[in-house]
Amino acid sequence: MVLLAWAVAIAGLGLLFTSVRIALRARQHEHIPLTGRLDPMPPHAEWTYTAGLLLTMSSGLLNSRDVAPWNIVLFFAAVIAAALGFSLHNRRIDRLNATGSEGDEP
Repeated sequence: MVLLAWAVAIAGLGLLFTSVRIALRARQHEHIPLTGRLDPMPPHAEWTYTAGLLLTMSSGLLNSRDVAPWNIVLFFAAVIAAALGFSLHNRRIDRLNATGSEGDEP
């Protein structure tokens, strides 16, 4: 049962990271808010995020006797990684906008 729980957790984390990747590719030249929701949400990003969230959290039900808190730790690690990815993306956009606006001046 523990192996099934870890497999479900890994599948959920994979879907969460896929959702982040879809959002980053859909908004290559725009800021992505760290809180709230993208408007409009990129295609497939919403269902991959929802399925990943459900799988990651439900994996705790499968391994509740053995290693229950680890699914929560993995979930928070995924959230921190997503926030870091969005922050780096926004920083790159700011840097490109700063260098682009300086290059337009005579």
